[in-house]
Amino acid sequence: MRLAAAALALLTGLATACEPNWIDNSVEVDVFISQARWSAVCVAFKNDHDGKDTLRTYTAQKIVEHPEVAEATQCACDAVMDWPHGPYDAAVVDGFKGSRRDDLTACVLPALAESMPAEERTRLVTQIGDIASPSAYAKMVELSADTSESTAVRAAAVRSLMAVRDDHKADLMARLKDDPAPEVRAEAAAVFENVKDDDVVAALVDAAKDDDDGLVRAAALKAVVKLKIDETDAMVCDLMMNDPDERVRDRAVRSFKGSKRRVALDCLKKRLLTEEKSDAVRKSTLKAIYASPDDYAPKVLCDAVGPFVRMYIDEVPVHKQPDSDAYDIVKHQNNRDFENTHDCAKRALSQGGHSCWGKWYLADWVERMGGNAFKPTCKGMDPANAGQVISFE
Repeated sequence: MRLAAAALALLTGLATACEPNWIDNSVEVDVFISQARWSAVCVAFKNDHDGKDTLRTYTAQKIVEHPEVAEATQCACDAVMDWPHGPYDAAVVDGFKGSRRDDLTACVLPALAESMPAEERTRLVTQIGDIASPSAYAKMVELSADTSESTAVRAAAVRSLMAVRDDHKADLMARLKDDPAPEVRAEAAAVFENVKDDDVVAALVDAAKDDDDGLVRAAALKAVVKLKIDETDAMVCDLMMNDPDERVRDRAVRSFKGSKRRVALDCLKKRLLTEEKSDAVRKSTLKAIYASPDDYAPKVLCDAVGPFVRMYIDEVPVHKQPDSDAYDIVKHQNNRDFENTHDCAKRALSQGGHSCWGKWYLADWVERMGGNAFKPTCKGMDPANAGQVISFE
């Protein structure tokens, strides 16, 4: 009601008034637009108090909707650089997002010549790309290849080209294959996610296998893996087992999370049964298998309990690990197939070869599921608590 009253007052009482000295709410902006009083609308760009960045952004967004009004465009352009608190008014440029207007892009490009902190320049580049005009994208291509720019700026420029990758495919392929900065190569790989062009797939597979930087290998792997072709399946399995960078192994594992395909589950099984020093990769492997709806998945977890406990549970109990989910295989098996948890833990315990804490862990799960098993007293345990259940939550 208050907003409606304010709007009515402005409509009935301000039609012939002088231009305002100050505007501090969007209702006034809307009223002046309805009256085509553009010089009044533009007063809102002067509002720099009380966190009113949003009002300047709103005003710019409304002006974007009226490309036919030269006066409005001009005052928005003037507002970009006529800003007393910095090299340009980022709030106004935010209002140009998605406008696809070259005339507004031209108003922002001069800000690139201004001196500003690196983080602010990276934001400016992202904002220019977000305008999504042909001239904005052309500038992104130029910046992405300019090695005098910071890596962050060039990566932001590449990221902005995601919406028009077909138009700039050759430029992005050049960044993927030959850019000296791994962050830029990784962004170029991300732009091509799920692209099925033969030359793009080949370039992504090459990057995933052979790039010198793990960040790029992981990004390329993520970009191409959902294609589910024989070449990518084999690549994923090789990377999750053999890549020296845990980020790549983790990304490879995650790419098969929840898969129902036997080739994926067999590969995850191999990863689960082969020693892995990274907690992150072990945790991802357990979760990837657990998430599969296929009936083969709980069997993989159950069969792996014994070997897994022998490999990873030694002098430190599961509940004392920094990330217990990377060690608590029976928890994942139980969440997936609780009806067989007792038998899985009992069978693993009978296989032998476990540390004291490994035996305790398995016996504890047998007890949790209603069975009986001997729970030893292990190093670091209070003998009085040896027979008690320790929560693994």
